Amino acid sequence: MIMKKLLTGCMVALAILAALAGLAGCDQDKVLYSGRNYLMFSDTLYHYAAQESNEKFEVPVSATRRADYDRTFAVEVVDKESSSSADDTEYSAQLQKIQASGAELLYAPYYYSVAGPYIIPQARSVGFEGYVMGPDGYDGLKLTGDKSQYNKTYYTTHYSADDNTNTKVQDFIKSYKSKNNAEPNTFAALGYDTIYMIKQAIEKAGENATREDVRNAVAGMTFDGVTGKFTMDKSGSPTKSVTVLEMKDGKPVYNTTVQPK
Repeated sequence: MIMKKLLTGCMVALAILAALAGLAGCDQDKVLYSGRNYLMFSDTLYHYAAQESNEKFEVPVSATRRADYDRTFAVEVVDKESSSSADDTEYSAQLQKIQASGAELLYAPYYYSVAGPYIIPQARSVGFEGYVMGPDGYDGLKLTGDKSQYNKTYYTTHYSADDNTNTKVQDFIKSYKSKNNAEPNTFAALGYDTIYMIKQAIEKAGENATREDVRNAVAGMTFDGVTGKFTMDKSGSPTKSVTVLEMKDGKPVYNTTVQPK
């Protein structure tokens, strides 16, 4: 994955990734590094900058390990690998290189249908015993073989049925089960919140509102739903909390919720 000059969204995962590696937080302007592939993160949850000698730069990331000489929330990129397609089924060659690099954490931004049956088992088969982390595409991870091989896997998402900190979550689950006789997944929760966001925007726009009125009502709105409380900016991008799930013996378990600052 390429992190652009101004990083957003998936950098939430990398922030948590660094925390899992045992590194401490810092202010963006506190320390700057030069030299080999350093990342410096600010304390703002959804907006991070990659810096080298005061200049923002692009850096491909697939695996990291702790930099022994650095305790300021930075990670050292020790290897970067790619695949010809997001639907490949064989990753052993890339994973062997990552294992040989001494990486302690592998960030693999693939979907559940690839990370589950291929990337994670193949990483374990080449001897990688470190952490694996991914995005919300890991929701519904397809498992194969020994479920314990998925331990030490984390991913960021929007919602967890185990989250008891949000009363809206438990109310939603109860209602969904009663109508569908099934457990809701992340996409059901996102769809639910989407409808109520539109409803809130229409009500704010008032009677005889145009499409533009509704669109303008969405921009800048604050919404409190099943997937968290967030505020939309003028372009429609949210500043919102992020749920972190951890795989334990084949089951995703609620780990924490990271709030934006």
